[in-house]
Amino acid sequence: LRARVTDAERPGAKPPAPSVAPGAVPVQSAFIKVMSKHLREGAVTLPVYPEIGRQFRELIATEYSSDDVADLLHRDAAITTRLLTLANSPYYRRSRQVKRLSDAISILGRNVTRRTVDLAINQSLFAARNERYRVRFDDAWRHAMICAHAAELLAVRQSIENPAELFTYGLLHDLGSLCITYGAMELEYLETFRQAFVDRELPGALRESHCTFGRLLLKRWAFPSEFLEITQHHDDLSGATEVSDALRFVHFADRVANWIEPSELTISTEELLGLETAKLFKMKKEDVDKLRNDLYHVLELAGMQIDPLAAW
Repeated sequence: LRARVTDAERPGAKPPAPSVAPGAVPVQSAFIKVMSKHLREGAVTLPVYPEIGRQFRELIATEYSSDDVADLLHRDAAITTRLLTLANSPYYRRSRQVKRLSDAISILGRNVTRRTVDLAINQSLFAARNERYRVRFDDAWRHAMICAHAAELLAVRQSIENPAELFTYGLLHDLGSLCITYGAMELEYLETFRQAFVDRELPGALRESHCTFGRLLLKRWAFPSEFLEITQHHDDLSGATEVSDALRFVHFADRVANWIEPSELTISTEELLGLETAKLFKMKKEDVDKLRNDLYHVLELAGMQIDPLAAW
């Protein structure tokens, strides 16, 4: 079945009237049906969350010290190198070179350390094992990065106590797209799906089911319920039983990412400001312009370039 995109599916549009009775399971595309079947049978392997990421998440949920974090993270050479390099950068540089990981963590602070570790851990999940899928994984990582930084900047603007937590929510909100793309890549390799079928059906499958698959993946990784709710409902707040502040932040940040990046989901400034979350956060044109400029700055520091004309 060829996926169709209607005006009602655009971000910010009113949801269409349900085509099935309340409580019934909506019709799925052939693509998603086949993938779901292979997942149940174990023919498709879901990505595995790095063990050090799980341990880090458990540690920061407790009363922890810089030494505690250093004791855990020194086992990962890539993360250790990234933290030490950042602590010795011109922005943080002290009179003496920082050589101890615990000192680097103390200098960077909890928010920057958490953000840096989250980026290092999660970027590995978006590494394409198949060159044909590299652009898809790169685009997914790019969207996750923009959403994460937008959520954190918005949290700072709203004086939220722990903005690094919003960064993590934003970074993981679209993991369902990663899950579906992984499945498509494996099923193409197994010759269950032909290349032309994947190219035609994958975009529609991502729009249709990325939220559901994201919740499935995070549940399998034993993430807290708040992560599951954000992943499931960031696209459409009306489906959530209770809309948390974190869900609102990620919903708006996701739309900001669609606003500044050219794609089939790109929205205009008027559409962005018309969102209920934008009104709740009292965002005006000058506010989103400042948010966009701040995003350009932090993303440039992260080595990511954004088309400056995309949101104009």
